[in-house]
Amino acid sequence: NYDIQVIHFCFLVVILSSGYVASVAMAHWFTFLVALFQQRVGNPDPILQHDISFYLFSLPLLLQLQKWGFWVGLFTFALVALCYGFRWRKLPGESQMVLARTVQRHLLGLGGILLLFQALGHWLARYTLMYSNRGSFAGANFTDVHTQMPVDMLLAGMALVGALALLSLALFNPELGYFKRAPRNSLEWHWRLRQMLGLLLILGTYGLAALGLGLAYPDLVQRVAVVPNELERDRPYIEHNIAFSRQGYNLTEVDVQPFQFKDNLTAESLTRN
Repeated sequence: NYDIQVIHFCFLVVILSSGYVASVAMAHWFTFLVALFQQRVGNPDPILQHDISFYLFSLPLLLQLQKWGFWVGLFTFALVALCYGFRWRKLPGESQMVLARTVQRHLLGLGGILLLFQALGHWLARYTLMYSNRGSFAGANFTDVHTQMPVDMLLAGMALVGALALLSLALFNPELGYFKRAPRNSLEWHWRLRQMLGLLLILGTYGLAALGLGLAYPDLVQRVAVVPNELERDRPYIEHNIAFSRQGYNLTEVDVQPFQFKDNLTAESLTRN
């Protein structure tokens, strides 16, 4: 009866979560349509050299797919771990020894897929910097281009390395730990220190880099190197902002004519007018 209740519970969770995921996807159908039938603008951005249509149509869809994939993967990881936990409690010792390898392989594979989506998120974050509001104007500034963008590329690479490490363990050596029969016919859990230390080193380094380099370092550069001399540091990016603002408001063809004025304003002239 307990096993049947667990199966019913997991089935109910899957049905409800599937409905929620479908509703989220349906709410973004217009994003999908405009990305599918997009047209090139013919004007690239001055930093990454992508056509403006990429930022208007493709990037919103890619960001939504990355977000959707990550959260679905995270929920799947948690649900699978929970189901294995329920099943584990009901199995005898010999069956636990057999199941341990399967559990580790499954969870390592899901963890690798999660890190792949995380790497994609860091890579796409580079393009969202074109909408940055870090500086005194809209768009990428000195800190975004010279600090945040390289950091996002580094974090994407680190997350990719972590994902490949997890997937390789899942495929070729999924046993981070194993059961060993102890005296009195009991089972003891033993970690494989080499695999565990290597995995913790990769994931720990990525986590520290995401906190230190991804969050603290760009803000430090902005405060220390940019704000004291903001106009000079951000001059090229302010010029980009002005140029694209003129294009957006169709002010590029304005006929500019000099106006000569005479400095002969008097109180009598003001009274007459």
